[in-house]
Amino acid sequence: NFEDFATTLHRTLSPERVVWVCSLALDQNSDIAGSLHDLDTCPFSVALRASQRVLAVTDDSAQALSRCWVVLEAHLARLYRKPYDIALPDDTNVDQWQTLREKLEVLDVTNCHATVAKDKEAILDYAARAEGGVSA
Repeated sequence: NFEDFATTLHRTLSPERVVWVCSLALDQNSDIAGSLHDLDTCPFSVALRASQRVLAVTDDSAQALSRCWVVLEAHLARLYRKPYDIALPDDTNVDQWQTLREKLEVLDVTNCHATVAKDKEAILDYAARAEGGVSA
């Protein structure tokens, strides 16, 4: 929920830190997948490339890691050599970190979800064209 998200950001980042929140900044109802054919012009990629670091904020079930866009974000962060961190609602909770570890151990972008089916197709097409293919 948004309250957990805001609390996690407040706990994780300094008050002076400026953040760009993809899900709030991009029109989630537009044809985002249509711009994936050229990642240099995709608003998602342009913003990520301009960032200093990437912070993935997830809930205690690490549900975000099952989303295609989050997996793409992690890939692009690596590609653009951006520090990539994951924040949990309670970073001291060992069970939450165990859940996160279990999700990462079986992470497979082909099993991830997207609200819009065309987004998942576009991300999988991009992954297939990338070095190492989908399995990378």
